[in-house]
Amino acid sequence: MAFFPNFLKMRYQLEMQAKTRAPFPESCIPKCIDILDHYRKSNTFWFPHLFLNEYNTESTDEIVDDALYEICINEELRKVLKWISKRTISTIGIDNYLSINVYTRIGTSMLNQLVDDELLSKPLNILYHDNFVRNLADLTQEINVESLPF
Repeated sequence: MAFFPNFLKMRYQLEMQAKTRAPFPESCIPKCIDILDHYRKSNTFWFPHLFLNEYNTESTDEIVDDALYEICINEELRKVLKWISKRTISTIGIDNYLSINVYTRIGTSMLNQLVDDELLSKPLNILYHDNFVRNLADLTQEINVESLPF
């Protein structure tokens, strides 16, 4: 599986390479909290990878392909995923864990409502939610580790 903080660092690195038209070495990549600050300033919070993970097993390749396709074709799903991404990513490192948990619960309810309205299948809902919670926890943990004084 992919580790979301590594994806965030890679995205930042590629963005800097595109901006400068020169290689951007890994040693110049800042901490995750600084990367999040960069995206907060640029008002960029849409990270579809927050809801997806790369799997290496053949049994899940099909559902991951379905999940990618569903994001592309389902406008209501994109609206919900963008809302969740914006609220949670903009809150990490600034607000307390209670706020992040509230946004997580609201996002879960929004995804469940899509299932109730028959706009999203239950298996895809589970995939998006599971990855979202895991990636959010990984990112929060990475920021906490980076802030340690040693």
